[in-house]
Order: sequence, then structure tokens, then C-alpha cells
Amino acid sequence: MKRLIFLIILLASSGSLWAQINSCPDQFKAYNSSGQEITQFCVGQLIRFKSCLPNTEADKEYYDFDKSNNVNFSTDTTKSFTYTKAGTYTVTQLINTGTISQKERTFVVTDTPPPAFTVKACAQNQVSVTIKDTNYDIFRVDFCDGTTLTLTRGASALHQYAAGAPLKVRVIASYTGSTCSGQAEVAVSPLPAPSVPVLESSKITVPGQAGKVSLNIRNLQPAYLYVLERITNGSATPIDTLKNPATPTLTYPINNINTANPMCFRVRVTDNCGSNLNLSSDLVCTQPLAAATGNNQVILTWPAYPNNSNQISYALYRNGTLLQTLSPTQNSYTDADVVCGTKYCYSLTANLKDNRTAASNDTCVTAVTTLAPPAGTLSSTFNADNQVILTFKVPGNNPGKLITYQKSTANSPFSVLAATDKIIFTDTAIPDKNQWCYQAFYEDNCGKSATISNITCPILLTGSISPDGTINLEWSEYVGFTPGGAQYQLERVDATGTVLSVTPVSGTTYREKINSPEQQHIFRLQATHVNQTEKTYSNILILRQDNSFRIPTAFSPNGDGLNDFFVVKGKIFGSFRLQVLDRWGQVIFVSTNPQIGWNGQIKGQDAPVGVYVYSLTTADSNGRPINKTGSFTLVK
Repeated sequence: MKRLIFLIILLASSGSLWAQINSCPDQFKAYNSSGQEITQFCVGQLIRFKSCLPNTEADKEYYDFDKSNNVNFSTDTTKSFTYTKAGTYTVTQLINTGTISQKERTFVVTDTPPPAFTVKACAQNQVSVTIKDTNYDIFRVDFCDGTTLTLTRGASALHQYAAGAPLKVRVIASYTGSTCSGQAEVAVSPLPAPSVPVLESSKITVPGQAGKVSLNIRNLQPAYLYVLERITNGSATPIDTLKNPATPTLTYPINNINTANPMCFRVRVTDNCGSNLNLSSDLVCTQPLAAATGNNQVILTWPAYPNNSNQISYALYRNGTLLQTLSPTQNSYTDADVVCGTKYCYSLTANLKDNRTAASNDTCVTAVTTLAPPAGTLSSTFNADNQVILTFKVPGNNPGKLITYQKSTANSPFSVLAATDKIIFTDTAIPDKNQWCYQAFYEDNCGKSATISNITCPILLTGSISPDGTINLEWSEYVGFTPGGAQYQLERVDATGTVLSVTPVSGTTYREKINSPEQQHIFRLQATHVNQTEKTYSNILILRQDNSFRIPTAFSPNGDGLNDFFVVKGKIFGSFRLQVLDRWGQVIFVSTNPQIGWNGQIKGQDAPVGVYVYSLTTADSNGRPINKTGSFTLVK
């Protein structure tokens, strides 16, 4: 009986020993500071190595902790080690269990950096957490309000905080098979209440099937996301998401889009959590514009603005200037104030409520016609140099590509004077006593010739002055005021053109006697249209009086009041110089005034009776000098 019990005990102890040997194939194990077995280490973690073989004596096992720098067992029995650098290490055990044996095991040492993750604040006190880390295997997320959850790499989670609670997230990350961990904490500010975005305007910048549209958006907040959508029959198609805009306003281009038909857009608010906040802008649609040409007109058409309830009016522009403000129900306009051959560019803006707009594309056309342009109007006048100035006026805004001026002299047939693009032309010929008349026609930018203009004849002023100072003037009537007649006035001017006097006249002649010491008299005639809006001048007429004088052959300065002075008698105009010389050629008297003569004295004493010599210098009506010399006798 005793033998049986011994065998049973022996068998039992043998089975236990076999189980221990089988449970320790690597001969030794690694433990953390809490006594838990671990197979993966972390930098900075204290590791304790221990044999798992039976009959192990603590003072008979030795360890080398890094084979890469040669195996070198310590003379003591240190079994704990802390790794300071991540990597793969081979640990070698030397043990004496009655038999000396050596065993190697390889372990991985990993670092424990703070885990990488993002926390984004969302509307209504929500946060979104996304694990970005590629080192750790397991991530415990603590929302710091009593809520925790576990995530894996790349996973995300959404959490709702109570109103007023701090938005703070802590992530503790660990490795599979390891008890060490790294952690990090992030706090974010709650988002402000979202505002309604404003889609302020649209403009077609490039028309066509591969066109471009530019949208202006405002009232954006940097912490929110905005989904730009195209709305068709009430259905929304996302175009793009505008993430965290840096400014409250932005311009967004949409490329490669067919702009021929209207299309509508809106901007919807969301956040980093993809929340549906039910906040969207009002719709803004595009407004196409088309232009076609007709006879001296441009026909503009456009489709009705889709969201008509938001529209106030249309503004139509030509070459950048407002042409017309139109009703929102109007969808065409004919511009008849155009000039053939001229390029015009148009744009249309739909004015919407709340100061929003939808601007069309720019469309440009060149006006055409099959009709002859209307005749122009020609006027004429003389300038200060007695040249004829012709002014040609074209109806409307047509500048006239080429203007042909024609001239007739004394009722002769008209002949071409000049062909030019100038609406003001100068005929530099000096007028004679024949009246000149003119007419003109123009060719427009489309090569169409207008009919001949009216005939215009400037006033031709002629005249003479008689020896007694009577002026006789005659003129031709002005031709060219249409409709209505003219009023005339005679102007006397000086050499600089300053008007000295004005005399209303009628008919075609004028006669007046002038008592004036002036030798030269300058006249011109002014004609004014009866409506007082047009004015023209004749040529400038210069009349000069000839000198008419005689020089006495004797005088008697005896005080009897008869012939007491040697004086030039008659009319002298302009310059005058009289000298008296004695028989020896000495100058004894000088006068520059025709009214002052010699009194017969020399230095206050009566001159002796005898013969004296005179010298007279003056000028004729043309300003040419006149020199006369002779002798006279002084008698008592």
C-alpha cells in the first residue's frame, strides 16, 4: 500500500514537472514592474527577466541584454534592464540547473511618442475625433466628460458635449502585447453660431459651351465648410466644398460649363462633422445675353431670369455705360441709336433683392445697314485770316468715314475741293469779288454714301471810301441757315480784332460818312440765325483813306490873321513829319502834327524875309512812304 501511494505521488510530481517544462519553451520570460508577462517592450520601461525552468536558483542565472554589442554576462546576477532606444534586441540567458545551458530570445522595443490624432470642433457643441497615428495599435479616447471609447488606426468618432462643457479630448494609445502607452490631450474652442451665407452675384465671364461663370460669395466664417450646389428643378448637385475660408468673402470660378441657358446656384453651410444645419443662401442664377444686327439697329434678347420673384429690374449697358433700365418681365431690346460699321458691346445685369446681381456675358457686334445714311448739314464762315471755315454736321452719332467738300465760284458748277475725314475744313484761298458757295456729302463706316448736303455761301463784304470820308459797303446774303432767315449787324474792329462798334443793318448795302483821323477802317458783318443758335461772319474788309493835301508857296506871319503860318493844308492820315530849313540847310522848325505849322520865328525872333526849304514825310493809304521837298517864301 505504501508503495502505491509513493508511485502515485511520483507520477503526479513528474506530470507537474513536465507541464512546467512544456510551459517554458524559451527558458525565461520578461515581466513589467507590475509582474505581468510582456513580449513587447517600450523605451524607458523597466523590464525584469526570469527563468521559468524548474530547479532554478536565482544566483545561478545571468543575462546579456543586447547581443549586438557582443555577449558579455555580468559577474552579478542582474535581471532587470531599461531600454533607452527603440529597436530589436536579442537577450541571452546563461543558467545552471545542474546542467549549464544558454538560451536567446529576441524582443522588439518601441517608442512611446504622443499619439497623432485630430480634433475638430463642429456646430452645436459637437467634436469629431480622427486617429491619424500609424505607430500604436489600440487607442482609448477620453472625452473628459465621463465618456470613453476605443478606436483603431484611421477610425473616427463624433461626440456630443453638453452645453457649456469644455471641449477637451485625451487619447491614450498602446501596443498589442505591451502594457506601456503614450498619450496626448487637445482642447478646442466651440464654434460660433453659424450665419447664413450670401451668394451675392454671378457673372458669365466666358460665354459658350466651355464657358466660365464667376460667383461672389460673402458672409463666410472660417470655422465652417460651405457646399456650393447647382440647383436644377429643385434638386441639388454638389460642385465643390469650400473648406474653412480664410476671408469672409471670396470669388469662385466655375469652368467648362455651358452658359447658353440660365443655371442657378446656392451655398449651403456644413461643418467638419458633416452636419446638416439647414442654412443656405438664396439662389443666384446666370443671365445669358445674345445680340443680332439689323438695318441700323442691334437686337438684344435674353431668357427670363429663372427666379423672377427675387428680381427687381434689368440694367442694360452699352460700352460700359447704362443704356436703359428695363422691367423684369422684358426679354428683348432694340438699340436703334447705332452707327453702321461701329462696334458695340452690351451687357445685361439682373438686379435682385438685397443688392444681389446676376450679370450676363459681354456680347459685341458691329452695326450694319443696307440703307444710305441721311444727308449732313454744312455751314460756312470767314476767320480772321479771311479763310473760309466749313463745318459739316452728320446726323446722329455717325462721324462720317470720308467727307467730300465741293466748291462753286460765281455760280459755276460745283467741283471737288477736298476729300477728308475732318468735319471742320479750311479753304485757304483768299476771296476775290466773286461769291463762293459750298456743299458736301459723306461716306459712312459701311461705305454707304449720303445725299448732298445743303448749299452754304459765306457773306462776301466789299466796299470803298470816298475822299470825303464816306464809306460805301455792299455784301452778299449768307446762305446756309435752314430753316429761317438771318439778322445782320456791322462790326467795326481794330487791327487785333477787338470790336469797336456794332450797328444793326438790313438789306445788302450800308453808307456812312466817317469823321475820323484814322487812315484805316476795318469792317466785318455778322449774321445770326433767327433762333440765335448759329452765327457766321463775313470776310474782314480793310478800307484806307488817301492823303489829300497841298503845300503853300508863301506865307506872311504879320499877325493879321491871314496866312500867318506855314502849314500843310488838307487831310493827312497816319505818320507826319514837316521840317523847315534856312538857306544854309539848318533845321529851324519841326512838326509831327498836321495841325501845327511854322509861325515864322527862329528861337523866338522873327525870321528874315526870304526863301526857305521844307521837307515833308507821310504815307499813302497802303502805308507806303511819301517824301516831298520844296521851297516857299516868307513875306511881310
